[in-house]
Amino acid sequence: MQFIHPSPENTFNESGISFIPTSIEFSGEQLEIITTGDRSKEQLLFFIHGAPGSWADFSEYMKNDELLKQFQMVTYNRPGYSDQLQNSKHFTIEEQIEAASKVLSQFKNKEVTLVGYSYGGPIAAGLAGKYPDRIERVILLAPVIDPKHEKIFWFNPFINSFVGRFLMPRYLNVANDEKLHHAEDLEEIESYWTNIKADVYQLHCTDDWIAPFEANTKYAQHFIGSDRYHLISWTGSSHYLPNQQMDRILPVLLGKESK
Repeated sequence: MQFIHPSPENTFNESGISFIPTSIEFSGEQLEIITTGDRSKEQLLFFIHGAPGSWADFSEYMKNDELLKQFQMVTYNRPGYSDQLQNSKHFTIEEQIEAASKVLSQFKNKEVTLVGYSYGGPIAAGLAGKYPDRIERVILLAPVIDPKHEKIFWFNPFINSFVGRFLMPRYLNVANDEKLHHAEDLEEIESYWTNIKADVYQLHCTDDWIAPFEANTKYAQHFIGSDRYHLISWTGSSHYLPNQQMDRILPVLLGKESK
């Protein structure tokens, strides 16, 4: 079963928002890229989705009037989540960083803010650490970043079984492969954290059941200086921050947060 993403035409045309669809090739896959906002804007907001996910996870942000006044915005389908692929393939976080870098290379001379949600969090942090002079800010939304506290759920081994892989749609197989390889992939990019020069904002619910709060906030605090690391937390169990906590996220994106 293919993972058919929402049509950008249906997503944006009803709102009267202009968008630019493009694609680039990465490792034999065409990555779909969606851009909104004035290309003359100096600031770029770059969204990286979780697992599973797609560019559409940030569609409400890409249409937001306040953000459009300040930013050109871009998001994309990460490697493995293309509609064109027939078989699941695991891309390491290192490979995901390179794919994100290739997307970013399409936008020159911009002040870049990275926004990484869940699995997209370590991709954003890794990109900021591997290319520190390219990134101004990093915003981590419920990131899963600590390799020593990666949660494997009861259904992950089942999905990975012969029967599970046959029954599940391809995008869930891709997400499950990312989950099962996540700890080792995180360890491979650990050195990038110490190279981050950008201010890092982490938004996290205290009772997040997918990305445990204490482990995943202490991990970032360990590597990033207190003058550059800003934690914004609140009591609650939500992990699905982009669609459930937009009112909390928007002020941070706009630079109106309370540090």
